[in-house]
Amino acid sequence: MTTPHPSFETIFDLFPVSRHAVRRQRSANLLVPAAITLVATVMVLVQLPIAAALVGLASLALVGAGLVQGRLEEADTVILVGRSPMASIIASSITLPIRGRRPMTILRAGHLAEAAALARTARCDEVIDAGSGALAARAGAAFDTLVDARGLRPTVVSGPEKVEQLLGRIPVELALQDRLLTRIVAVRPLAPGYAVLKRGLDVVAALGIGLFLLPALPLIALAIVLDSRGPMFYSQIRVGLGGKPFQIYKFRTMRTDAERHGAVWATAADPRVTRLGRVMRRTRIDELPQIWNVLRGDMTLVGPRPERPEFTEALAREIHGYHVRHTVKPGLTGWAQVCYRYTSSIRDTKAKVEYDLFYVKHCSPVFDVKIMLRTVKVVVGMKGQ
Repeated sequence: MTTPHPSFETIFDLFPVSRHAVRRQRSANLLVPAAITLVATVMVLVQLPIAAALVGLASLALVGAGLVQGRLEEADTVILVGRSPMASIIASSITLPIRGRRPMTILRAGHLAEAAALARTARCDEVIDAGSGALAARAGAAFDTLVDARGLRPTVVSGPEKVEQLLGRIPVELALQDRLLTRIVAVRPLAPGYAVLKRGLDVVAALGIGLFLLPALPLIALAIVLDSRGPMFYSQIRVGLGGKPFQIYKFRTMRTDAERHGAVWATAADPRVTRLGRVMRRTRIDELPQIWNVLRGDMTLVGPRPERPEFTEALAREIHGYHVRHTVKPGLTGWAQVCYRYTSSIRDTKAKVEYDLFYVKHCSPVFDVKIMLRTVKVVVGMKGQ
């Protein structure tokens, strides 16, 4: 039995370096100068100005060297594997000029061997596999040994995942093939820590908003009554977690006879909305009574907006995968609300559903905070509908 010869990589320790190690090195490049600066400050306090100046100059030199090194190490290339229509869409999206995003060079490869050869000649953090199903099936071993010019192992992203990243939503056609979304049956399981944190934040925020809103209730009630005859609140049945119906509460923004002929889809310039109602909708004030639904657990702060059963049935027939948005709790605000315009058609609703599917797949504490911050901008800018 012959003993296999060791590879050159084993002999000379030429193993790919993790990008986490590079990040740690960059952090050290900043922390070390910070520590030196602290020492220089102490020297000034003990009246050693010349020594402090020399130490300070050394600190600045280290910071400069670290920044230059970091700039030289930054990736400037993306490798795109495959010649499919999806690959063409991804290539055109990446090359779009966007403020704040560095221009990236796209290297096209028809197969894995070509991608591996291209990677060795470029600083590449990402390889996008937008090829055929057979290509993806063969990806394992080849992608594991793929290394770029810096000795780093690029992240391998599938074509559908890259489309999600670029769009911020999951097209319904791709959602039907998504491994996570297709496995969800009735309720999307959340990590225990995330579920507890989300519920705790719901309760604290709802109580805080309720206490803040309580003194203003008489003024809001008076304004609603003076603007148009009718009650201060109104309620509707909406579809919640797992498709179960619940009662939602809102400040009244329409005339009392708005639905005398049955449920009607609201439009952007709906004549049934009162003058005060338009202001309340733009600032989302009309949604505030739903904090009661949040306290009860019917809703959460961040999630897909709940829809009426009359519309849900029709939308589920028209939009494949629509039911997936019911696998998480509906929210006061959501990713679709802060990303997309007002919807008054099946086509617009399909786009919003795609944003909801993106949230269902990627929901996390950080994502929730991002949506809440964007909601504040919507409220302050009166961009709601």
